[in-house]
Amino acid sequence: MRRAIRFASVPWRAISLGPIISALACDGGAASAGAGAAITAVSSLLWSLDVAGEPHALEVDDGRLAVTIPGEHRVLLLDSTGAAIDSFGRAGRGPGEFAAAGAIFATDGGGWAVLDFGTGRANLYDQRWAFRGVEMLPPSHDVVSARRLPDGSWLSLISRPGESDTADIIRTGPRSEEPSKILGVHIPATVFVAAGNIGFNLAPEYAARDVWGAVPDGRVWVARGSTNRVDWVGSDGSMRVGSPVPFRRIRTVDRDRHMLGGLRAPDNLRDTPRPLASVKAPFQDVVAGGDGELWFWLNQPHGFGTELHQCRTLSGQATTIAMPLGSKIIHVGANRLYVYQVDEGGEARLRAYVKPPCEA
Repeated sequence: MRRAIRFASVPWRAISLGPIISALACDGGAASAGAGAAITAVSSLLWSLDVAGEPHALEVDDGRLAVTIPGEHRVLLLDSTGAAIDSFGRAGRGPGEFAAAGAIFATDGGGWAVLDFGTGRANLYDQRWAFRGVEMLPPSHDVVSARRLPDGSWLSLISRPGESDTADIIRTGPRSEEPSKILGVHIPATVFVAAGNIGFNLAPEYAARDVWGAVPDGRVWVARGSTNRVDWVGSDGSMRVGSPVPFRRIRTVDRDRHMLGGLRAPDNLRDTPRPLASVKAPFQDVVAGGDGELWFWLNQPHGFGTELHQCRTLSGQATTIAMPLGSKIIHVGANRLYVYQVDEGGEARLRAYVKPPCEA
């Protein structure tokens, strides 16, 4: 078990949406890009990851974080300094065991559900993390894209027959056997790419796609990469179509092929010929906060010096922050942003930053 390392405060500078200016940033240094009010983000190293792969995280209370890590068959509970204070589960396919521990969700009554990608079910825990049973994912749902709402409903994507670039978000209620369609999303078609003895099904790098999710009250959102807008569907099925956001149009260059999903590509893919979109999608990923604010991980021209994440509220308020290269927000807590970072050497870390206000 590693000892958590705590870092000092790191000053960052908020910027407005406009010309993106590259800036140097590192732990203990400043990032300056554009004009805006200065904010201070306290960065603490929560975990260094032995296995490459994005972790899943959920803030459970007062800075404590539940984490699942690729290759680990358990849930780790970390305190606000990153120290592991407990763990739950073990390798296996029985009750309370994990073949591949995945996403973590809150349940009614303050409990937790942890999805097992390997078995298509969730292990259920009470608010004290005592194991209390197993819940199977509805048969029609895709385990990788599955999300569980506090009321026991499940959401996931299901492909449309004969359409390689379109899927539907479906919902199955806690007392329903048949899923209902919520709305459709665009997913770029993939092609097979061989890299040595390993093959990958990959979409063109930087291609526009729709990113979706849900907030605890049951509302579903879709950030549409091709039309630059966000659509919302209420728990009652009501639809709110968003207005287009003025993201920049950025052309790709050949060296953009060295990236994979916005991060540095593994060595076996960096120099492998791969499909590349001609124009970058406006964002690489989107993560929602509990109040419905959305954090967009913005794409930038090749050669950028910091990662830019823009927060937008339902009312249209926005702020943009800069983080070190290779930083991806994976969870938005009450007062913290939890960030997966991969440096140029391929070393992966999980960090926490103080969350700035999501307003201009």
